Amino acid sequence: MRRVRRAPMWWTHMGTWALVAMPAMAGAAGVWKEDCQCYRNVPWGAVQWFEPEVQKVLTQDLDFFPVSREQEPTPVIVYAHAAMTTKFIGPTQGAYLTLVQPARAAGMSFVSIEYRHPVKDDYIIPVPQDDITSAMRWIHEHAAALHLDTQNVFLMGHSRGTLALWTALRYQTDPQVRVNAVFGYNAQTTYRGEEMAERFLIESDRDAFVADFDARHPQHELFGSALAESGVANPPIRLHYEDPFYRTLVPASVFTEHHPDFGLAMCSAPALQTPSAPCTAVDRIPRDQAYDGVVDFFLQYVR
Repeated sequence: MRRVRRAPMWWTHMGTWALVAMPAMAGAAGVWKEDCQCYRNVPWGAVQWFEPEVQKVLTQDLDFFPVSREQEPTPVIVYAHAAMTTKFIGPTQGAYLTLVQPARAAGMSFVSIEYRHPVKDDYIIPVPQDDITSAMRWIHEHAAALHLDTQNVFLMGHSRGTLALWTALRYQTDPQVRVNAVFGYNAQTTYRGEEMAERFLIESDRDAFVADFDARHPQHELFGSALAESGVANPPIRLHYEDPFYRTLVPASVFTEHHPDFGLAMCSAPALQTPSAPCTAVDRIPRDQAYDGVVDFFLQYVR
């Protein structure tokens, strides 16, 4: 396993480093911010859309938190945010303290991406299924300019951001999307109404649930399922859930989008019963501890 350099948290003269690192990105350098020691709003795509959950026009861009001004390629964590937020992670926010700082201290750069979601944004036609995939490919293609090690890419998401899990499994053999390991908090491991009903609901509630789900989501047939994509090349997976596992079928009235048994279903997949691709689901993780241990989990799989 490759030894990851423990880097200093802060550094100076970043403007000089920026002139070296960013010109190859053809003007897509974003804006350097001293408070977070990061580049804000680096475009990875050209699409804009109105996001109802945050009442803003959003753009396919990312925020990039490099480890330091040194040009040695570093491992990178790519983060897909939860609903009701954007990719922005300010230096006083919890995610900065629990994700960005520990990642940098471990010698790992950090990227937070803006993206569309096939379920939450299914008013867009056709449904935007592959934004995270496209962002991952952009990061790979610009890895030299960003000083990133493409052999050590890690993907994580929170709530709607657990589309990252589907991405990691759907494209597990694509060299520009493939990741070393993937993490999710309150992860949906399928976005298909029929699969949710069959796996998690008591039989008497299934038909009504599916009918209501399909009516609310006209493009439901295009929604993805990480459960269905599970295969022999799966990366290691770690899933944290806020609520306790049910470990039994439940009525539709208690089923939620963060149903914790999503994780149990994922980790029971036959392809994940191997030492090389372990899957771990843990319940009763409070939100303020959502990311505890994530960086250490990723460090186990640095090559």
